[in-house]
Amino acid sequence: MRKYFTFLILFLYLSNISAEENFSPPQDPLYAKQWHLIHLSIPELWQMTQGENVIIALLDSGVDPTHPDLKENILFEQGYDTGDKDNKAYDEFGHGTAMAGLIAAVCNNEEGGCGIAPKAKIIPYKLNPRGEYSFSSESLAEAIYMAADSPAKILSLSLVNEFSSEVQEALLYAKQKNKIVVAAVGNEGEKQVAYPAYLSWIISVGAFDKNSQPLATSNSGTGLFLTAPGEDLWTTDLGKEYTHWHGGTSAATALVSGTLALLASLYPDATALELTTLLLNLTQDVDTPGFDSLNGFGQLNIKKLLTTVNLPQTNEEPNLLFSDIPFVFEFGDKLNLELNLLQVTGLTGDLYLRLNYPTIQAGQRRSLYKVWNSPDNQFPISYNSSLETPYFFNQDMGLNLYGDKSSLLGEGNFTVTLPEGAYELLALLDFTSSTIHARQVIWIKN
Repeated sequence: MRKYFTFLILFLYLSNISAEENFSPPQDPLYAKQWHLIHLSIPELWQMTQGENVIIALLDSGVDPTHPDLKENILFEQGYDTGDKDNKAYDEFGHGTAMAGLIAAVCNNEEGGCGIAPKAKIIPYKLNPRGEYSFSSESLAEAIYMAADSPAKILSLSLVNEFSSEVQEALLYAKQKNKIVVAAVGNEGEKQVAYPAYLSWIISVGAFDKNSQPLATSNSGTGLFLTAPGEDLWTTDLGKEYTHWHGGTSAATALVSGTLALLASLYPDATALELTTLLLNLTQDVDTPGFDSLNGFGQLNIKKLLTTVNLPQTNEEPNLLFSDIPFVFEFGDKLNLELNLLQVTGLTGDLYLRLNYPTIQAGQRRSLYKVWNSPDNQFPISYNSSLETPYFFNQDMGLNLYGDKSSLLGEGNFTVTLPEGAYELLALLDFTSSTIHARQVIWIKN
C-alpha cells in the first residue's frame, strides 16, 4: 500500500485558521497546567480527531480502572496480569495509571486534565507481581505476545529491560502482526539507548524539558528516534488523585504513543511502518538539522502536520522541496526522488547531502555524505554541480537524485544488502548569510 499523505496535510493546512478560531479550551481544571498539550499543538489536531477507534496496549504496572478520568477509556476486562497470572491488571504503584492518563484521560468532563488522545482506548497489561515493582523478561515477553494478538494498534512500553531472547522473539512477533511498538530509551543519562528501544523497528523515545532542552537524565545516542516532553506533566494517579511527578522517558513514551493514536485515527488504513515514518517526517529539528544523537530525528511536535509539509512557499524566500514519494519501500522497489531548489536564482551557496542509515547493531547508526560525480565519503563535503565552492545558481533547479542511471545519486534500487529501518536524506543549502534545509525519511522493509 502506497500513501503520500499530502492530501490530508493540505486539508489541515487550509482549515487550520478556522479550527483555531472555533476551538474552546476544555473545562477540565488541570488543563491549563498541561503545558505539553499546547507545546505539541495537540488541541488544534483535536478538531480533526481525538483518537477515535484506536486501541493502545499499555505494558506497565497495571492501571486503576475506577479513576473518574480513565474508566471510560480503559478496556480492563481485555487486559491481563502476566506478573500474577490472572486477569486483574490492577495498579498498586501508580506508574501505569499515570501513563494511561497521559495517553487517554477523558477530556471535557470537568475532571482533572486531558490525555493526548482522549477518545482512544487502553488495554492494560500488568507486568510486575503484586507487591513488587520489578518484572521479569518472561512476564514482559508474555505481555507482548498477548498485546500483539489483541486489537491494539500500538504497544506502549515505558520501560527498559536487559536483552532477552524471549523478549526479542515476542517483539519480532508484534512486528509481524503490524503493531507499532514505542519504548523508552532510559533515564540514566547515558549516551546509549537501552533495550529494547534500540532495536531498529521500535520507536525509541527520549525526553526534553519545558525549554525544549534534552533532560539530563534522558539517555541519548544514535539509536534514538525522537524526543517528547518529560517534565512536570500533570496526569492521573491512584484513586481519584492526580500527580505531576511521573516524568522522564516513560512519560515521553506515553505521549508519543498517544500522538500515534491520533495519526492512526486520521489514517485508519495505514500500516505500522507508514505511521512510524509519517511520525518521523513530522518531527521538529532542534539546533542541528537532521538526525542527531541528542534528539534523534527531532522533537515531537504535531504542528508541522498542521502547517507545512512539502507545501509550496508563497513568498520569495529560497526553499528546498523534495518530491512526493511513498514512505515505505520493499526490496526490489525503486526510489524516484527529486530535490527542487526554488527562489535561488542569482544566489551563491553550497548544497550538502547526507544519507543517514538505520541502526545496525545495538542502536549504532552511520551517515554517508555525497558529492556530485565523486566517490562517497563519510565526512561532510560540498555537493554542487561544478565542484566549485561556492556555486552560483543562475536558475532554479530540479535535481534528480534517484531513479535512473543519469540520476545524481544512483538508480535507487533497493537490494537485500541494505539494512531494514528508517533512512533519512538531508539536503542543506548554505548561503553566505543563511541556511535552509529539507529532509525526507523513508522506511525500507524486508
